[in-house]
Amino acid sequence: MSNPKCQRAVEEIPELLAQLQVIVLRLEQLFPGRRFMLDGHLVGCLAEVMASYMYDLELLPGSHRCHDGRCRRTDVNVQIKGTQRDRVALYAEDDHLIVLRLAAGRPEEVYNGPGRRRGRSRAYGEEQADKYLPFQAARAGA
Repeated sequence: MSNPKCQRAVEEIPELLAQLQVIVLRLEQLFPGRRFMLDGHLVGCLAEVMASYMYDLELLPGSHRCHDGRCRRTDVNVQIKGTQRDRVALYAEDDHLIVLRLAAGRPEEVYNGPGRRRGRSRAYGEEQADKYLPFQAARAGA
Protein backbone atom coordinates (compact mmCIF):
# COMPACT_ATOMS: atom_id res chain seq x y z
CA MET A 1 0.00 0.00 0.00
CA SER A 2 1.99 2.96 -1.27
CA ASN A 3 -0.58 5.66 -0.51
CA PRO A 4 0.74 7.60 2.54
CA LYS A 5 -2.80 8.61 3.57
CA CYS A 6 -3.87 4.95 3.65
CA GLN A 7 -0.71 4.01 5.54
CA ARG A 8 -1.47 6.59 8.25
CA ALA A 9 -5.05 5.36 8.47
CA VAL A 10 -3.95 1.73 8.95
CA GLU A 11 -1.38 2.79 11.55
CA GLU A 12 -4.19 4.48 13.52
CA ILE A 13 -6.20 1.24 13.82
CA PRO A 14 -4.53 -0.10 17.00
CA GLU A 15 -5.41 3.04 18.95
CA LEU A 16 -8.98 3.07 17.63
CA LEU A 17 -9.38 -0.61 18.46
CA ALA A 18 -8.06 0.01 21.98
CA GLN A 19 -10.74 2.69 22.41
CA LEU A 20 -13.41 0.22 21.29
CA GLN A 21 -12.10 -2.34 23.78
CA VAL A 22 -12.45 0.22 26.59
CA ILE A 23 -16.06 0.76 25.51
CA VAL A 24 -16.67 -3.00 25.52
CA LEU A 25 -15.27 -3.31 29.06
CA ARG A 26 -17.52 -0.48 30.22
CA LEU A 27 -20.58 -2.11 28.63
CA GLU A 28 -19.73 -5.35 30.42
CA GLN A 29 -19.51 -3.43 33.71
CA LEU A 30 -22.88 -1.79 33.08
CA PHE A 31 -24.52 -5.09 32.10
CA PRO A 32 -23.00 -7.88 34.24
CA GLY A 33 -23.28 -11.32 32.73
CA ARG A 34 -23.36 -10.02 29.14
CA ARG A 35 -20.34 -10.41 26.85
CA PHE A 36 -19.83 -7.72 24.25
CA MET A 37 -17.45 -9.13 21.65
CA LEU A 38 -15.55 -7.16 19.04
CA ASP A 39 -15.74 -9.92 16.49
CA GLY A 40 -17.56 -10.75 13.33
CA HIS A 41 -17.86 -8.20 10.57
CA LEU A 42 -15.98 -5.35 12.31
CA VAL A 43 -12.92 -7.45 13.17
CA GLY A 44 -12.99 -9.00 9.71
CA CYS A 45 -12.95 -5.60 8.04
CA LEU A 46 -10.12 -4.43 10.31
CA ALA A 47 -8.11 -7.55 9.44
CA GLU A 48 -8.68 -6.91 5.73
CA VAL A 49 -7.33 -3.38 5.77
CA MET A 50 -4.41 -4.37 8.02
CA ALA A 51 -3.55 -7.33 5.77
CA SER A 52 -3.71 -5.13 2.67
CA TYR A 53 -1.05 -2.93 4.25
CA MET A 54 1.07 -5.75 5.70
CA TYR A 55 1.11 -7.97 2.59
CA ASP A 56 0.68 -5.44 -0.26
CA LEU A 57 -2.75 -6.73 -1.23
CA GLU A 58 -5.28 -5.03 -3.45
CA LEU A 59 -8.62 -5.33 -1.67
CA LEU A 60 -11.54 -6.54 -3.76
CA PRO A 61 -14.95 -4.85 -3.44
CA GLY A 62 -16.67 -5.55 -0.11
CA SER A 63 -18.67 -8.77 0.17
CA HIS A 64 -16.80 -10.29 -2.77
CA ARG A 65 -17.41 -14.03 -3.03
CA CYS A 66 -14.72 -16.05 -1.21
CA HIS A 67 -11.63 -13.86 -1.66
CA ASP A 68 -11.03 -10.50 -0.03
CA GLY A 69 -7.94 -9.38 -1.92
CA ARG A 70 -5.33 -10.13 -4.53
CA CYS A 71 -1.57 -10.09 -4.07
CA ARG A 72 -0.11 -7.28 -6.18
CA ARG A 73 3.14 -9.20 -6.82
CA THR A 74 1.83 -12.70 -7.55
CA ASP A 75 -1.79 -12.02 -8.59
CA VAL A 76 -2.91 -14.80 -6.20
CA ASN A 77 -6.40 -14.42 -4.69
CA VAL A 78 -6.40 -14.22 -0.89
CA GLN A 79 -9.07 -14.78 1.73
CA ILE A 80 -8.43 -12.78 4.91
CA LYS A 81 -9.82 -13.83 8.28
CA GLY A 82 -9.60 -11.81 11.46
CA THR A 83 -10.57 -12.74 15.00
CA GLN A 84 -9.94 -12.09 18.66
CA ARG A 85 -10.68 -15.69 19.58
CA ASP A 86 -8.85 -18.98 19.10
CA ARG A 87 -10.51 -20.05 15.84
CA VAL A 88 -11.96 -18.77 12.58
CA ALA A 89 -14.92 -19.91 10.53
CA LEU A 90 -14.13 -21.19 7.04
CA TYR A 91 -16.81 -21.62 4.42
CA ALA A 92 -15.20 -21.05 1.03
CA GLU A 93 -12.59 -22.82 -1.05
CA ASP A 94 -9.94 -20.13 -1.10
CA ASP A 95 -6.68 -20.05 -3.08
CA HIS A 96 -4.64 -18.55 -0.24
CA LEU A 97 -5.58 -17.86 3.37
CA ILE A 98 -4.29 -15.27 5.83
CA VAL A 99 -5.55 -15.38 9.43
CA LEU A 100 -4.83 -12.43 11.72
CA ARG A 101 -5.58 -12.38 15.42
CA LEU A 102 -6.10 -8.85 16.67
CA ALA A 103 -4.42 -8.80 20.08
CA ALA A 104 -4.21 -5.51 21.97
CA GLY A 105 -5.10 -3.75 18.74
CA ARG A 106 -2.17 -5.22 16.84
CA PRO A 107 -2.35 -7.95 14.19
CA GLU A 108 -0.69 -11.28 14.95
CA GLU A 109 -0.23 -13.57 11.96
CA VAL A 110 -1.70 -16.95 12.84
CA TYR A 111 -1.68 -18.49 9.37
CA ASN A 112 -0.42 -17.41 5.97
CA GLY A 113 -0.46 -20.19 3.42
CA PRO A 114 -2.37 -22.29 0.94
CA GLY A 115 -6.12 -22.29 1.24
CA ARG A 116 -8.60 -25.05 0.56
CA ARG A 117 -9.21 -25.95 -3.05
CA ARG A 118 -11.90 -28.07 -4.62
CA GLY A 119 -10.85 -31.71 -4.79
CA ARG A 120 -8.21 -31.33 -2.08
CA SER A 121 -8.47 -33.82 0.76
CA ARG A 122 -10.04 -32.61 3.99
CA ALA A 123 -6.92 -30.73 5.02
CA TYR A 124 -8.65 -29.14 8.00
CA GLY A 125 -9.95 -32.39 9.47
CA GLU A 126 -13.40 -33.61 10.36
CA GLU A 127 -16.80 -32.06 9.60
CA GLN A 128 -16.69 -29.48 12.41
CA ALA A 129 -13.07 -28.58 11.75
CA ASP A 130 -14.01 -28.07 8.13
CA LYS A 131 -16.06 -25.07 9.29
CA TYR A 132 -13.93 -23.79 12.20
CA LEU A 133 -10.16 -23.76 12.02
CA PRO A 134 -8.53 -23.82 15.47
CA PHE A 135 -5.28 -21.86 15.65
CA GLN A 136 -3.27 -24.95 16.52
CA ALA A 137 -4.21 -26.45 13.15
CA ALA A 138 -3.49 -23.17 11.40
CA ARG A 139 -0.04 -22.86 12.96
CA ALA A 140 0.75 -26.45 12.02
CA GLY A 141 -0.01 -25.66 8.38
CA ALA A 142 -3.36 -27.46 8.46
